[in-house]
Amino acid sequence: MAYQNHGGPFMNQVDLCILACDACYKGESLLMCANTCIRDGGKMALKWGSTCQYFINGRN
Repeated sequence: MAYQNHGGPFMNQVDLCILACDACYKGESLLMCANTCIRDGGKMALKWGSTCQYFINGRN
């Protein structure tokens, strides 16, 4: 397993996507965003990118 300089494992694209969802949305929107992350392997649809600054140009 690969490790970052601080000693922890690298986060995969889906994990980063879900963290971005958590930073932008709450409640049902968070659940829908996180499910999209999981379903699409961490690639976000344009509709999420237009409402969350952490998804650059609709892709994270």
